[in-house]
Amino acid sequence: AHANANAERALATQHFLTIREYVFLNKLDHQLPPSMQTTYGRWLAGYCLERGIPVRKIQVADRQYEAENGYHTGTIDATLPSWITRRQGQGHLAILPTGEAKL
Repeated sequence: AHANANAERALATQHFLTIREYVFLNKLDHQLPPSMQTTYGRWLAGYCLERGIPVRKIQVADRQYEAENGYHTGTIDATLPSWITRRQGQGHLAILPTGEAKL
């Protein structure tokens, strides 16, 4: 059981996807159409470069490029929601405990 848990953690830390793969697997086509995928991918590449986060080249057969950047799924999970919110021009929503709402 301990070895399986370690193996699962190791695999989770090595899970890289292209933006297209991530969008497809998570059914985010409406939230992130192809033009926004490109824009987000460029932003994410810079984000990762600035922070020393690894990016992998992943071979693709159906595009004009032979490879696309692959990002760790944890990095996409952490950055995509706030990136979409900023692109839509909406502030972050926060839930205030009862009695602390201010008008």
